[in-house]
Amino acid sequence: MPLGRFFLLYLYALVATVAAKLLFFQLDIWIGIVGWVITHLYAGYRLNRAILPYFDWNPMTNAIGPIARAKLSALVFWPVTYAVFIVQLWAIRYL
Repeated sequence: MPLGRFFLLYLYALVATVAAKLLFFQLDIWIGIVGWVITHLYAGYRLNRAILPYFDWNPMTNAIGPIARAKLSALVFWPVTYAVFIVQLWAIRYL
């Protein structure tokens, strides 16, 4: 479980989203909003594709609904979801 890699990917996505927000909002307000939303969703997509395959889902709840709900919430709310996820992984590994 490469915890350091997960943390670096999270930081990279966070910095890229903030940089895109600063860049796009200099152009125009609507371009800024659309560009930031696209960058935010793309960063969440890349984090989902990079981090979630390392983990197995619980066989008792391995249905389409719970997995789709977890992945979609991780996609949309990735700044909070992955920060909590990385802290939980850190606690499991080192405490």
